[in-house]
Amino acid sequence: MSIYETILRRRSIRRYTQQPIEPEKIELLLKAAMAAPTARNQQPWEFIIVDDTIRREKLSRSHSAAGFLKEAPLGIVVCGNLQRCADDITQEYWIQDCSAAITIMQIAAVELELGSCWIGTHPRTERIALIKKVLALPEIIQPLGILSIGYPDEIKKPRTQFTKTYVHHNSW
Repeated sequence: MSIYETILRRRSIRRYTQQPIEPEKIELLLKAAMAAPTARNQQPWEFIIVDDTIRREKLSRSHSAAGFLKEAPLGIVVCGNLQRCADDITQEYWIQDCSAAITIMQIAAVELELGSCWIGTHPRTERIALIKKVLALPEIIQPLGILSIGYPDEIKKPRTQFTKTYVHHNSW
């Protein structure tokens, strides 16, 4: 399968089988995520693997659309380490750096025959507070989002959402 086909197969999967994810696949997901580009190569990310059912259930309460996380065999919380990007140039780039890592991890998940769904956290303070509490995160660690991951128990067709009117050449 080409990378283009893999990208089109990436869909938000919210139903999973209970098959556990092999540790080798989790490591491949993390290696892929850490291949993402970052501003000034700061690599501000931190990844928290959540395979504990009780913690996933608590995290699923982070907002009303995250209930499916408790049914997923795995959650990965992607955070920014604000200490690693504390200079004037990179202090706010942790958001796009960690977003790139999440996106690459989702594409890698498709290649590994896994499904995923990005559960948005940042900038919602109530979601951030709940995640920080459940995972006992230090002040310098800021959660950006959670990926639910598992073997899909639903099938979605590949697609693009290409809209030609959103494309502009040389100027508006």
